[in-house]
Amino acid sequence: MRHLTSSLAILLFMAAFSHAGGPLRLLVTLEDAVWPAADPAAKRPLRLRLERVGQQWDRLVIADSRRLHQGDHWGALTEVTMGPSGGTFAVSLRIEPDPWNPTSGYGLYRVRLAGLATGDEGTWQGHFNGVACGGKASVVAVPLEPWPGGQGHPCLLLRKDQLPALRDRARTDRGKALLADVQKAMRTDPEPAGRAIGHGLMYQVTGDAAEAQAARRLLEADVPNWNNVKYVHGAAARVVLATLAFDLIAPACDADFRARMREVFRRKCDYLYYPPVGGFNPNDASNWSAMYRSALGLAALSLLAEPAKPADVPVAQEIIEPAPLADAGDAVELVPGRSIGGWRYAGPIDVPFGADATTVDSSKLQFVPLDRKHYMTAEHAQKYRNPKFEGGVDFASAAGRRYLTANFLAVDLVVKKPGLYAVEYSQTKMEQMLVTLGGKRLASGDLVRLGAGRYRLDVLASIGVVGNWEMIEWYLRLNAVTDQQAQAWLAERKLAAAHASAMRQALGPDADIEARRWLGIARQRVANWAETALGENGWNMEGQAYTQHSLRCVLPFELAHRNATGYSVFGDSRVANIFVLNTAATVFGPNGVNMPSYGPGGGPLGIDNWGRGLFIIPEKHRPTALWAWNRTQALAAAGKFRMTELLIDKADTLAAVGLLLHDWPDVREADPSTTLPRVFVDQKKGGYIFRNRWQDGDDFVVSYFLDSDPCGGGWRAPDWTDFRILGLGAEWAARGIAWGNGASARKLANPRLYGNVLYVPEAHRRGRIGAVATHAETRPDGSGIVTANLDDIYLGVDPDTGKDKDIGVRGTRSLAVDYSSASGAPCLVAVHDRVSGTKGQNVWQFCTLAEHKVAVARSTFTITAANGATLVGQVILPADAAPKVQTITIRHESNYHGKHSQSDYRRQVISVPGMERFLVVMTIQKDAPPQPRVEADKVLVGKRAIRVEEGRLRLE
Repeated sequence: MRHLTSSLAILLFMAAFSHAGGPLRLLVTLEDAVWPAADPAAKRPLRLRLERVGQQWDRLVIADSRRLHQGDHWGALTEVTMGPSGGTFAVSLRIEPDPWNPTSGYGLYRVRLAGLATGDEGTWQGHFNGVACGGKASVVAVPLEPWPGGQGHPCLLLRKDQLPALRDRARTDRGKALLADVQKAMRTDPEPAGRAIGHGLMYQVTGDAAEAQAARRLLEADVPNWNNVKYVHGAAARVVLATLAFDLIAPACDADFRARMREVFRRKCDYLYYPPVGGFNPNDASNWSAMYRSALGLAALSLLAEPAKPADVPVAQEIIEPAPLADAGDAVELVPGRSIGGWRYAGPIDVPFGADATTVDSSKLQFVPLDRKHYMTAEHAQKYRNPKFEGGVDFASAAGRRYLTANFLAVDLVVKKPGLYAVEYSQTKMEQMLVTLGGKRLASGDLVRLGAGRYRLDVLASIGVVGNWEMIEWYLRLNAVTDQQAQAWLAERKLAAAHASAMRQALGPDADIEARRWLGIARQRVANWAETALGENGWNMEGQAYTQHSLRCVLPFELAHRNATGYSVFGDSRVANIFVLNTAATVFGPNGVNMPSYGPGGGPLGIDNWGRGLFIIPEKHRPTALWAWNRTQALAAAGKFRMTELLIDKADTLAAVGLLLHDWPDVREADPSTTLPRVFVDQKKGGYIFRNRWQDGDDFVVSYFLDSDPCGGGWRAPDWTDFRILGLGAEWAARGIAWGNGASARKLANPRLYGNVLYVPEAHRRGRIGAVATHAETRPDGSGIVTANLDDIYLGVDPDTGKDKDIGVRGTRSLAVDYSSASGAPCLVAVHDRVSGTKGQNVWQFCTLAEHKVAVARSTFTITAANGATLVGQVILPADAAPKVQTITIRHESNYHGKHSQSDYRRQVISVPGMERFLVVMTIQKDAPPQPRVEADKVLVGKRAIRVEEGRLRLE
């Protein structure tokens, strides 16, 4: 029990102070604090994350240095004396490498700050890998939302202190209905761990141990599926569900089962951070990172709610000297730097989930020479892009593809060149790995001193699960090292021991430092995802589909983190604002639903994420969110919550449980127009929603996306300045740039072909900088004008280097929306494009649905929907325009589950060839359309005048 208390000490202490001064995240950037090993003069900044709750600073420190590489660095506050007016702190930090950059090491930094507010500055002194350094420090202060923290199981999906109220509610009519919804969801939930959550909830509500045992059986059977073999995000999605289920049933489980679950979660932490199938994803903006690091955080929280696994007392590592054997029998000569072969093999032996494979007694096994077909060839090494694999072993083949098994190798090595050797072996796709030489256990990276003679080398490989088309590639080499290299290694190991001692002293001798580190890294990565992938009002870079399957993991992690620690992962409300954006942009009709989306596309929030996310929506937005949620439920119940993408219209078990736990019985829906602006703006991403009302399927929504804050590493589509038009029960301007996994636009020479954009054929590379709004005005009725500069967008390619090249193209696009009816139509949209430096072979494009009727004539195009409504476009510039129309098929993703699947979508694209200036005026109506006419320097449509001044539209 002492270890249980110790492992939770930090979390519970912080939770207890969650309302005493408010949680705070301090981002402290140290200039010139790290540098690449190959170029010490190239100094890079290091960003430290310190967190305080009440008056106590968490002694764990997580850091990143994205200008150095993509590693996640970790350490401890060894000293801290800080108040509102600043102070000092010292940190011992481990700098981790990433797979492409070997720079790593240890840093010791002492920082003095003049204050703890954003913009405050300071100085620092310290050492990186033993080299003295110093510089300036700067501060960004991020307040974190407090939350009631809990202790003991359950503490993730719900807290122990919530159980009495939950049990009382379960006896009410409303509670009984919501519990029935949970049981209904369990009957159709395809995920065993999801159904286990339902049984776990019923156990907590009723006290029936049989429910806990049913959940346990589901988890035990499901553990082999916690990988990303069947679908690419499977490991993350299933571990999220499993952690929540285990937390609910842990009090009813015996010590052996809990110990095995802890071991599985601990192994999965490594898997989720650097999965063997798919590899390390370094990108903060990636939906993949959001999902996997959320699951990593939940696995770490599960470990921290259990008895701790304290770190060993640190000891500076020395060179290992294995004992030689007497000469006898066959042996293989050691060739330094080459994969060892000549193995004898035994196995495979089944290993129960969470069991320790090292307890298998290999002395009773029969070893036979390993068949040559199980060795990796030069071709295999080339396929895996690693020459070290040549001569290595494919354990998947050796084990006959029996996964989760223990496999044994043995060989006698003859050393003819005495000296120092570095141990190197791969561990990917392994559950456990044990290597011994002359009876001494070896880790990859160890140094051994070998004299001339014979040595017994033994290997235990407990293999994980991979696809049946994959290898479990493995090699072991001993690389000769010099005395100088050995001295450098010993010095590095002394730094490692000093850092480990600092961690142990700062966090406590009984702390589960490994679990604390993983939680901190997960928190940093998921917070980084929100900061990079989302704008301040929830506009997403990767489209609704990819963002929604991120939310399926992010939202449970955020709830669990709040419940376990007493504060939020996020420093602002941008994740919650996804729900606000959904209300702003979704059109609910009597027979369906629609919303504009960009990137890989998508549609409105599904039932699954409403259930997962009710808790995160701020109280001020709940009445208008309820307006959208009620309509979502009504359409789903009628089987009409549908659009061309595959929306989730049924609650899985976790969503149903979320609706039970976070229902709003006292909230009354409100017309969104009472609190939301009709022009909804996300400044960071350059996203604009122009809406005339929230009433029915005839509502107008026009969206315009500038991609003002592009970030790499995600599915950023080339759809800057693209627009969408919904209204009068029809979708007029539709998605034409198909993006995402397996999407058709990625195969085009210029992927902007078919979008609602100005197509410049020679500018087929996108700039790293997005379009920038130079003018924006909004009006209370939802009308508005946005003009954007595109000078840094249109890039070509350098024929000599194949790299992006500025080809001199410059441009602006201005879009105006008018809902005043002054034009004689309920909606008018005008678009003005101006470019320079092109070849003059540009095309203005408008993409609409294939089911509409499209007619083109000189300088006009007319789109007629099935309900008789029309969109009529008048091409003002170029004056002699000859619009054309073609039917195309695009292919892009169509689901929200993280299970990649694509569908074909037919579109009609209206093209207006021209040179470098375009002006198109469109009206949407049910009655006869107004007739635009040009008078002098303006276009008149009814009583509305449209003028262009310096590339900017004006409505008069």
